[in-house]
Amino acid sequence: MKFLENSRLFLIGFLLIAGMLLVSGCNVPKAGESGQKIRIAYQGEVYEAPLFVAAENGYFKESGLEVELVKADFPSSIQQLSRREIHGLTCDYRIFKALEQGLDLKLAAGLHSECVQIVSAAKSGLTSVKDLKGKTIGTDAEGNAGMVIGSSVLESAGLDLKKDIQWKIYSSDQLEDALFKGEVDAISIPEQADPETAEENKDLRVLFGSSSETNDQSLGAYRHFYASFVGLEGGFLNERPEQAFALIRAWLKGAQWMSENQSEALELVREKKYVEGDANQIVQTAEDYMWMPGVRNAKENISTYLKQQKAMGLLSNDLNEKEWLNQICSQILPDFSRS
Repeated sequence: MKFLENSRLFLIGFLLIAGMLLVSGCNVPKAGESGQKIRIAYQGEVYEAPLFVAAENGYFKESGLEVELVKADFPSSIQQLSRREIHGLTCDYRIFKALEQGLDLKLAAGLHSECVQIVSAAKSGLTSVKDLKGKTIGTDAEGNAGMVIGSSVLESAGLDLKKDIQWKIYSSDQLEDALFKGEVDAISIPEQADPETAEENKDLRVLFGSSSETNDQSLGAYRHFYASFVGLEGGFLNERPEQAFALIRAWLKGAQWMSENQSEALELVREKKYVEGDANQIVQTAEDYMWMPGVRNAKENISTYLKQQKAMGLLSNDLNEKEWLNQICSQILPDFSRS
């Protein structure tokens, strides 16, 4: 009898626990469940346009997501991420230092790529990137896509990045002046995605161009090198994976629509005041971009950022690139189909 009584008590206890688990399981956030707002930070830059398009075209809402866009500069966004006040942002080359310092964020997909040219003055006598040994190169931001691609190309050409090259930072509108004044021997600048439509500048000589098919193939191919990524807070990814999956897909759908309807998209983001400034300047900036929603190549490009920023001294020499690459990249969305 005592055995039967104990068995009965055990069964009742088991059923109570199972019921509690069932109830708690019903409270697990699902994509589309009300009350689960997702807050995404933005700075108001042209390269963030896929986020704005996804919001305005209803792609987040179609995915059952309630997304709030929160304007904040980059340092403020990092602080809010660390406090788990926002769930993600569009990331660029600056994110890697923040990640090294402990920011819990995962890079989940690529959004847009840039083409880069390394050019010298036409009268300089320089004819190839190998001629840049012992020279100074100007760029507009330390560690950005232009400098990372430039360093990779120079390294492939056999130059020692620490001994053979010096970089100098200028604002983008001062780079050509610095070149013609002789302050630098070459500059790394954006190249239009379709160079055939660009006006030829006879005062410049192109030593390397990402989109040029005449480049020495040993220098590497950087035509589709990502300059921005979807970044999501680590806790959000772990705790709300279904919503994270849906968010990434909708975000990339915005980039796809951007690639197919760029003029309309730029007008949209300007009218809605996501990006402020002169309309012509916004269009000119976007001419240097290729909207390429995707996942597979993004990780490879991130690896190049890590390698070159480490070589530049922006990241620690002790950094294990391969191990860290796997830590900061999310594979929640294996790839993205444009269909």
